[in-house]
Amino acid sequence: MRCDLVVPPNNGTYKTLNCAGYTAARSIFPQTKAKTIEFGGFIDKGPNGTYSYTPPFPGSRTSLPNFYDQYNKLLQSLPTGYSIAGWYHSHPVPPPTYPSAEAFSGQDLSASHYINAPGFVVTPTGKVLRLDPGPLRLRLECRQTCVRAAVESLTDHRKGLNG
Repeated sequence: MRCDLVVPPNNGTYKTLNCAGYTAARSIFPQTKAKTIEFGGFIDKGPNGTYSYTPPFPGSRTSLPNFYDQYNKLLQSLPTGYSIAGWYHSHPVPPPTYPSAEAFSGQDLSASHYINAPGFVVTPTGKVLRLDPGPLRLRLECRQTCVRAAVESLTDHRKGLNG
């Protein structure tokens, strides 16, 4: 995916939500691998229609226990004209230890629905996936074993974000 910055790279403002989400998720991949914990943050939309992302905050090996506190704190501090457009995070622990590491977890689904905004995840293999809030259309994917996988729209976004 090619993501063009709207302004010089030191400001980190992007033309699209996908570019901001992809870049944010990829930016936390090295520290996620090094520390083996989740990191996450939020994507905001400015009054001029551009997107940027907040610095990441740390979580645990399998969750962001402070996600809702961080979300509420950001809501209270957003400048006039800004809104939360999405969120991003990482999954550090690969399957089989953490079966949903290469897809979205139930906690991820809940978070996107709670803030009513897309979520981006970078998986242990470095893929970036996008989850849009909306009706949950779970499907069964079978590989070596059958596991409940992510939302149907996930497949559509894999090509756009990684290809």
